[in-house]
Amino acid sequence: MKIISKHGKYLWLISLFIGNIAFATTTQDEVLELLYKHFPTDAVPAIAGNIAVESGFDYLKRNEGGGDYGLFQFNFQLSYYKTWLSENKKEDSAENQILFVKAVIYSDDPPMELGGAKYKLRSGLGSPKLDVKEKTTLFMEVYEKPSKQYSNLDRRIAIAREISITPTPTPPPPPSQALPPLIQPH
Repeated sequence: MKIISKHGKYLWLISLFIGNIAFATTTQDEVLELLYKHFPTDAVPAIAGNIAVESGFDYLKRNEGGGDYGLFQFNFQLSYYKTWLSENKKEDSAENQILFVKAVIYSDDPPMELGGAKYKLRSGLGSPKLDVKEKTTLFMEVYEKPSKQYSNLDRRIAIAREISITPTPTPPPPPSQALPPLIQPH
């Protein structure tokens, strides 16, 4: 079941499977926070629009009938991701899935080769000349590579556009810089 908040953001809270209830493991806001932490700000809406369609922001999502898994619905990438986790002594998590994709795109020694596509992604996601529609399409075509019938490009772009006009979350100040609580008169 898809629930849309008052702001129109897609938030996948509950998925219903043959009478069983499975709760989503991550929310859109949690995934956005991680994306803003690890990717250039201008790239986040395009990547998030793709994640929304691929997994509904659920990092444990498994494709019914296929081997696809996670936020990005890793397919052939899954074995590379598992190797990367093992080599780096990491556990599967939303953040580690994001860090893996970041390493594939931006690392000089990536855990999985994309060939020239890596540079196309790197330059395109960071380009001020490309708009959110072009960046979303680029990420879908170069990284996700869904079959045409399952691409849902219009949905990816619509979600990315909505995210792009939503203010970037401001992280809370470190505890040492947090303001003390106001003293209330008795």
